[in-house]
Amino acid sequence: MNRDDWLSLSEACEFTGRARRTIYRWLSEGRIRTIRPSRTLYLNRDDLATLEAEKTPQLIRDTQP
Repeated sequence: MNRDDWLSLSEACEFTGRARRTIYRWLSEGRIRTIRPSRTLYLNRDDLATLEAEKTPQLIRDTQP
């Protein structure tokens, strides 16, 4: 395991700027590869980068009547 290729959950949140809830959702959807060599769960950095690249900008609504 090359440690640079894997992030802990808190590192993944910081890397993506996303909440733990979002990371857990991606995990449950099978979108991120993981390993657990000890008690700590590690997430694949490349998978997280791919998910961030797919992120679409939020739409801004016109609030004028």
